[in-house]
Amino acid sequence: MKLSQGFTIPGPQGIPETVAPPSSIPTALQGGASTGMKLLSLGITYFTIAGVMIALIVVVISGIQMITSQGDSFKLASAKKRLMFGILGLVLVVGAFFIVRIVFTILRLPQDYLFNPSALLN
Repeated sequence: MKLSQGFTIPGPQGIPETVAPPSSIPTALQGGASTGMKLLSLGITYFTIAGVMIALIVVVISGIQMITSQGDSFKLASAKKRLMFGILGLVLVVGAFFIVRIVFTILRLPQDYLFNPSALLN
């Protein structure tokens, strides 16, 4: 039996049915380079969002620590240090995102998935 002609499976009430193979792979199931590109873009997007959220949480916590230091120089210095590292982390994450965008532009890779995860559903 040739696969191009189809194959037989048991049907309703035991009557065999011949099933034809699909003529091509459906678009939704096709992989290839675009799938890897989508995965890379999605990863960059989610890591950027997570990095920004963590940096902002660190900034807020350091602000609360400054407010509650009550004049204690050690607590205030610790809060200032944490604030500096939070802002530095935010700058690094945003800077890294723009470097990735520049690299994508230089290599002429599609940027339509960066910060647009809904485009991956199409």
